[in-house]
Amino acid sequence: MTGSGLPGAGGCAVKQGAAKDGTPRDVPGFISRHRRSLATVGAKAGRLFDDSLLHTEWAFLDIGCGIGGNLLVLARNSIRRAFGLDLVPALVTAAAAEQGLKNLVVANAASIPFKNQSLDVCLLYNVIEHCERPRPVLAEIHRVLRPGGLLYMDAPNGRSVGDRIFRWGGKLVYGRTSHVQSFTRRSIAALLADAGFVVSASRVLRGIYVGYPQLERFPWVKRILTCLFDSEVAGWEYRLTRR
Repeated sequence: MTGSGLPGAGGCAVKQGAAKDGTPRDVPGFISRHRRSLATVGAKAGRLFDDSLLHTEWAFLDIGCGIGGNLLVLARNSIRRAFGLDLVPALVTAAAAEQGLKNLVVANAASIPFKNQSLDVCLLYNVIEHCERPRPVLAEIHRVLRPGGLLYMDAPNGRSVGDRIFRWGGKLVYGRTSHVQSFTRRSIAALLADAGFVVSASRVLRGIYVGYPQLERFPWVKRILTCLFDSEVAGWEYRLTRR
């Protein structure tokens, strides 16, 4: 089911360098950056996966699926019922055309077009920091997950150098930042608990994100930043259970 509209309001902000309706101003460049990071993004969703917890017949939803990195990982692991959702129509189109993926929908994470308790697992990678109102998004995920269902997600450390550079850089280059939330470990934990989720596993993410297109012309800057902040707490990854 490939969607064509943007239902609902609120929820997640658009990415940096995109118009207010979610369409990137530089569509080819936007998709190209997603292509280059496809392998890294795709590998990310497997880091906390416990094979004993997953079943090939479970229903998965990747929220913020981009061009389908995580969905490809699920397919390689014989997951048969995997769906993708993204706010940006161009990314959903690329996921279908380039990766041959199906079961894709263009929608806002605050208005997920699935029935109550119809999903077993949701993925929410590189999304929560873009949500202007994260509580409705988490409430929607809680609604569509069955009791005992799993949510895999990450959140950046808002006090990290990497996240501050991202926010400042976005304001400098685009006049605004798409990281509209700045989390601490305590604040994200409280948000998840209030939304009805229990942490069943977590891990610290270290290093600094240096994938900014503006830095591609200056590889030496990327190397310096990586060396200086290699051990910094960049964020956290979670496996959560729906109460």
